[in-house]
Amino acid sequence: MKSSFYRRANALFFSYSSRDDTLARSVVGWLKDCARLGVWYDAKDLAAGRTTAPALRESVATCRSYVLLATPNSLRSNWVALEREVAEQESAEYNGFKLIALVTPDVVPDDIPPPLQSVTRIQLPQPALDGRTAAKLLSSLRPEPAVKQGDDDVFVTRSWKETEAASGFADVVCRKIAAQGFRLIGDEPRADDDAQRLRDIISSCATYLALIPPREPVELRWLLKDLQVAQACALPVVIIADPKTLAHEAQGLLATDTGEAVRFAGALAVIAADMSAPTPDAQGRAAIDEAIALIGDAGRRGPQNPYSVFYAAPPGALSPAERGDIDRIVGSITGRRCIYPEDIDGADAHERTVRAIAGSVVTIADIGGDGADGWVYAGVASGARRRVDIVTSRPELSRPALFSTFRPRPYASHVERLGHVHAALYAHRRFFLDREVGRWH
Repeated sequence: MKSSFYRRANALFFSYSSRDDTLARSVVGWLKDCARLGVWYDAKDLAAGRTTAPALRESVATCRSYVLLATPNSLRSNWVALEREVAEQESAEYNGFKLIALVTPDVVPDDIPPPLQSVTRIQLPQPALDGRTAAKLLSSLRPEPAVKQGDDDVFVTRSWKETEAASGFADVVCRKIAAQGFRLIGDEPRADDDAQRLRDIISSCATYLALIPPREPVELRWLLKDLQVAQACALPVVIIADPKTLAHEAQGLLATDTGEAVRFAGALAVIAADMSAPTPDAQGRAAIDEAIALIGDAGRRGPQNPYSVFYAAPPGALSPAERGDIDRIVGSITGRRCIYPEDIDGADAHERTVRAIAGSVVTIADIGGDGADGWVYAGVASGARRRVDIVTSRPELSRPALFSTFRPRPYASHVERLGHVHAALYAHRRFFLDREVGRWH
């Protein structure tokens, strides 16, 4: 696992034939302008200058996935074949790099080359995105969360340094915990650091596990920030730490990046294990088994924060298929469910609606018609100090004074609406470690 991979500037490299420029631009425009994703798709510009494989590799290396617009034209293109070959090499080196093909209706199955048989293929029912394909494409760009019956997720703080032996130790721990049926949540290394977002994600888990490697105190400052947040959220905390780190803690030498002191007092357990080798010794294996047992016992109470999304649309405004598309995007980003006001009924429906909004990580108000209900839901969320995003099918939208500074995101189609939903939620994405560890070596 290489931490630099998750800091890449672009979500995807878009490969296409110039003969399909109109369709390519419409898809890329939606990905960039609605879904707000970084996309590299003008690699053809390289042909005007230095057309070399190294230059192409540099471009692909800025991306976390490869999406091919598979048409009869692109499948015959030598340049597209070169792009695909470079992307396959990138996927072989980085397990998180995804290969996806958007297949147009005029492609004959027998014409799809063998390398594309095993990638994620999304069949376009027409030469354009519809709701189902749009939702599938967005969800395919991220690790698919495991299906969970309960909410006993485990937040894991661990080393991301691929050159550090403790990173190999952490890989073993993560694989063993995932094998027990737990879903592991992490905070992928990224630039959009936000304290509230981190608190929301950590509190969405039932337990917290810190794997603290043998580093000098100053080199642990960023890693210890997660631990301090978990302590503040009163999560059951299990710590596996190298003896060297435990000695530093006993001397009061550990602190966060802001200089706040960190102590291990109050943890459910602090377990010593030698992390100087990537393969745990007998003591390390016993420490892992002890941690798993503690996590299983503590996780039964569930999370403090359900991390749901409240989607405030007028009753009957969404078809079952449209709701399914929204649910797919919400699930791929948060691993949790989407709540709709029309699903809450009964004598205490108002009170339960207010609680659902206050307990959601974000409320998306879909303003249509007179917009009255949507503004009410948005007002409740604002009063509860929860994030509000507004999407609307009305080109001209009058806003109440409370939301005069908000910038609604207008949509002219369901596909555009899905892009806006993705953009609203993306900052709240949870990183599903359990879907990654199965591919780690």
